[in-house]
Amino acid sequence: MQTPLRSSTSTSPAADPDQWRRFYETILAATPDFVYVFDLDERFTYVNRALLDMWGKTWDEAIGRTCLELGYEPWHAAMHGREIRTVVATKAPIRGEVPFTGVQGCRIYDYIFVPVFGPGGEVEAVAGTTRDITHRKMEEERRRESEERLRFMAESMPQKIFTASPDGQIDYFNQQWFTFAGLPFERLRGHGWESLLHPGDATAFQQDWRESIESGRPFQCTHRIRRADGAYRWHLSRANAMRSGEGGGAISMWIGSSTDIHEQKATEQALRQANQDLEQFAYTATHDLQEPLRSVMIYGELLLRRHADKLDGQAAQYLKFMHNGASRMEMLVRDLLSYTRSTKLDEAPEQPEDLHGQLQVALQNLATSIAESGAVITVTGQLPAVPVMGTHLQQLFQNLIGNAIKYRHPGQQPAITVSASRTPEGQWCFVVEDDGIGIESEYKERIFGLFKRLHTGDKYSGTGIGLAICQRIVERYHGRIWVESEPGEGSRFCFTLPG
Repeated sequence: MQTPLRSSTSTSPAADPDQWRRFYETILAATPDFVYVFDLDERFTYVNRALLDMWGKTWDEAIGRTCLELGYEPWHAAMHGREIRTVVATKAPIRGEVPFTGVQGCRIYDYIFVPVFGPGGEVEAVAGTTRDITHRKMEEERRRESEERLRFMAESMPQKIFTASPDGQIDYFNQQWFTFAGLPFERLRGHGWESLLHPGDATAFQQDWRESIESGRPFQCTHRIRRADGAYRWHLSRANAMRSGEGGGAISMWIGSSTDIHEQKATEQALRQANQDLEQFAYTATHDLQEPLRSVMIYGELLLRRHADKLDGQAAQYLKFMHNGASRMEMLVRDLLSYTRSTKLDEAPEQPEDLHGQLQVALQNLATSIAESGAVITVTGQLPAVPVMGTHLQQLFQNLIGNAIKYRHPGQQPAITVSASRTPEGQWCFVVEDDGIGIESEYKERIFGLFKRLHTGDKYSGTGIGLAICQRIVERYHGRIWVESEPGEGSRFCFTLPG
């Protein structure tokens, strides 16, 4: 059985200093911290190897000497002397931080001095430990400087900047908030700032904010905030979660902004109203023009039928020009009316529209053109149902298939294929493909403009509005339309609609 380590003559360190030094070194050799003991004369009676290495001294050079004798700056040695005397007098620990230059250069250390009590309760020595905290202090300084930079940026921005704790409690507002709201931080912190929300927006805002806090997803909301004078102004508020680690850790804070968009909202409303007024005017004008044009055509035709024998050849020719011009004008007015109708903000149907049924309606409307040209229209696969107005679907197919029939090679029996497929984004992509005359590459964007025609004269008649109607319908449902074509090799008109 092993016996405990003890001195043969005494348990006092003074009785056998070498044995106790070996004992201390065995225990403390593994620690990177500095461990040491002062006697009541402020002299070192013990230091571990880590401290000797930092000083660059041996045991014999260090033991029995004061801080000043070991090369400490006078102010530094005097400070520790006062602290040792304070520990002895108060019998309480004392702690501090101090820079020191050793063999490793200037470092920053955190230290603590504690009293060592004798059998009678008196302080007979002062022990201490010191830890190198240079890296921690440097990191704290970098963090502080980073926070100062971020704060400076936040205070310099025109937006209202805020930060929140992971649970959504607002803990910082920049000066823009205080200037706008006319309230101090104490009134706004936490959830206090929500009292500034317009009553009509508060519920939706709080619900969206709560969902973002719970899910960690980015927050965005358009709402009104009360200004210091009581006026409410529209704002766009956004916030993103900052996470610990490489972005996949726990949320450490939320960083957000509220941008005043009041003028933008007012401008949008004015533009929306102006656009509605313009559309209403265009709709009314084109609708009302149909009747006088119809009268010109009817009475011109009657004049030719009943009184042609009384007109010379030139007069009859003029009447034909007038009739043809009125016919083209009627076609243009009819297409303009379709164009204005295509942009009306009707609600999308609650149930998806049967696209195959609407295609059949479009083909019925084109029955004369199909019969005259001998066109063959093939549907590849099953067409899906989509949440799009039925009349809009009819216009899309009627214009695209009608163009495919119109722009065929002379004497050709056109073959037209309609198909649909899913896109990676979850939309439906529809394709109307023909074997007609095709389109030059430089015109592939131009053809969707209003009144844009690539062919003039009677060979390919039209108003240049059909593809513009298609584009407006597709964009109304947040889709896009484009063409793939080579001259003489047909065309593929593609457009996307919601799934």
